[in-house]
Amino acid sequence: EPNWEEASWFKPFHSGFDPLAAGKTTIGALLCTELMFPRCAKLLGQRGAEVIAAPRATGGNSVLWHAASVIAAASAGAYVVSSNRTRNPASPDSIFGGGGFATD
Repeated sequence: EPNWEEASWFKPFHSGFDPLAAGKTTIGALLCTELMFPRCAKLLGQRGAEVIAAPRATGGNSVLWHAASVIAAASAGAYVVSSNRTRNPASPDSIFGGGGFATD
């Protein structure tokens, strides 16, 4: 998508979705748009993820992201937490919306 950095810097490290133990919790990660694919969340849930962290760099409209997090949480049987890049005060034309949420 134009103006979004993922297209230029993101390359998958390896295929698959492997959650990691963090203390007594198992955490999986979905990067930004991956949250929109319920199959990804389902795979994390099947592999034991109790929490899915989904950092984003998105605009101000978070309605679709909240909907995606509900579907991901239901698909995985896990909590979904998401944070979003915030607007740069030095750049008034910045398009990032900020804001985070947690879904059970």
